[in-house]
Amino acid sequence: MKISRIKSSLCALLIAASGFSVHGGTESGLVFSPERPILDVTATGGEVEVGLDLSPEIKAQLKGRGTILLNISVSPQLQVRRGLPVRIDYNGPVTTVRNRFVLGKNPAAPREPGEFAEYFLIASGEAKLGLGTVSPVWFPDGRIITRSLVTGTQVLVRGPYYPTVKAYLSRRPATTAWDDTSTIDGVSALVRYLVPASALDTWLPLLDRPEDVAAAHQLGLSPSYLVGWDSRDLVNPFGAFNLREAGWPSSAAYWAQLQDYNSSVQPVEGNFAFSFGERVPPKEFLRLLDTLPSDLVTGERDYEIANRYQRDEGTKNLTALGLNATEILDAFQRDYLFEDFYPVNPTVLGVMGQTYADPTWRADAPLAVVVMSREVSEGTFSENRVLARLAKTHRLVVGQADTSDDLLKITSSAIKRHGFADVLVLSGHGNSTFAAVLGIEPATFAALSNALHPQATIILSACSTGEWVPGDVNVAAALRNALPGRTVIAATALINGAYVNYLPDTPTRADRYRVFMMGSGLLQAPPMIITPDRIRLRQGRATTIRLTATSAPQRYVASNLPVGLKLNATTGVIYGVPRRAGSFAVTIQAINSGGTGKKTIQLQVAAVRQAFPR
Repeated sequence: MKISRIKSSLCALLIAASGFSVHGGTESGLVFSPERPILDVTATGGEVEVGLDLSPEIKAQLKGRGTILLNISVSPQLQVRRGLPVRIDYNGPVTTVRNRFVLGKNPAAPREPGEFAEYFLIASGEAKLGLGTVSPVWFPDGRIITRSLVTGTQVLVRGPYYPTVKAYLSRRPATTAWDDTSTIDGVSALVRYLVPASALDTWLPLLDRPEDVAAAHQLGLSPSYLVGWDSRDLVNPFGAFNLREAGWPSSAAYWAQLQDYNSSVQPVEGNFAFSFGERVPPKEFLRLLDTLPSDLVTGERDYEIANRYQRDEGTKNLTALGLNATEILDAFQRDYLFEDFYPVNPTVLGVMGQTYADPTWRADAPLAVVVMSREVSEGTFSENRVLARLAKTHRLVVGQADTSDDLLKITSSAIKRHGFADVLVLSGHGNSTFAAVLGIEPATFAALSNALHPQATIILSACSTGEWVPGDVNVAAALRNALPGRTVIAATALINGAYVNYLPDTPTRADRYRVFMMGSGLLQAPPMIITPDRIRLRQGRATTIRLTATSAPQRYVASNLPVGLKLNATTGVIYGVPRRAGSFAVTIQAINSGGTGKKTIQLQVAAVRQAFPR
């Protein structure tokens, strides 16, 4: 069994760094004003003016008079309203910025009251710089060199509910630190979920973080939910909701088992996140570790231990319930394509078995059909917590799919045996075009209608399935259009932060499923390298080049570097003294959990008393 390599093709595109800094090679050379623009969107519009100028270092190298034209690139959610082309006129080191440009939301993009998101902004151009005392014989163009300029930043877009949150936080000195617009995970949750001041009054004495207050409000919890839990956190890894829904009896039990893992398992096997999260006893972990194939790597071993433990314990639970475990599991594989047990704890498997075997069991309870990606089931995120919550109150069908046909087979088998589904959960990696759990196509949406109650709820617990990208299918919007009368709840953050609650006494069926999404950053778009195509260096001169890419790379790789230069794989800084002249095609890779971005750049190293190679 192979553990999934976490990937996502269009999950939220973020800029990794706000600038490009190089010494002895290429300078960022551009400075945004403000450095991080904030666009406050109102019901009727909203704009922000942005300026660009050259850095003092670049200005000092300007000679004569001229004009620099700049290219502006923005996220599809944004639009440059006015001010193009952007140009910088200079007379020696004195610059005049013409046509400051104005940003607004793209009119075609959704306009949500609770929007609180960051979108990229990139500027690039070229400048002809004088090289001071360098001999003209080295540079046929008279001591002038063309230098690439590029810099990026993020534009924070805040919806019209932000002023409401800002106002009630300002009246509470203890919460002023929450209003940190440099982050997405703090006050943004209060904005995204339109949290009223009354919810703050209820939860502030009990919880410390704004995202926990937002979650408590959105999930429809009452303060009694925290009784018996010593945590002032709700949805962090050791928060009360996280632990309760994962099956931990108390915070103390969580910390005790973690201590046990650290003392008994850590020295033998350092990777145990899957197993610990599923509460595999350390003794069982060590026993199962000895039974695994020798070719599994550390992460695969951890996953497979959790998977085998869940299967073995679940099988025991089915037998204890008086069910024929072999027949039940064969039926699950045949009808629902269910094979991987990691997200399914023994209690959940028991609910699945009772639902399948006895049509009268929980006859009045709603039917939940959960379809997961096979890929995600090998590297799951929120599915175990969502399944555990639904198993408390629902009849339950769980399937695993690779394609739309798989999805339709699972839902068709479910309705033949149990009738309409009241809630359908689609869980897996995805983007605005498809949820990878489906390989989804718009035609599939209408076909789902036959499997769903006329007032069913569909929960998209997949990365970015509520995001808007022009030209692509928006899964949430397409489902709403294809399935009128159904309620569609889309994740707008990464799936590791999916929290689901069910409120059976809510009069309106659409309000019974409460979903709170808080992204973790585990899934990202693959990086896009924005380092200039050509960088000029001087043989024997110390050089520092900072590589720049979008989507927060975790490490960098460079091949064919000139002799004398080295790469810091963590920071993306190339440094050293090039020893040989010539033109070097250097392949750069920027890597994060979403994938790898590649680009080949030319490092042109001029020899002493020699012009740059052309």
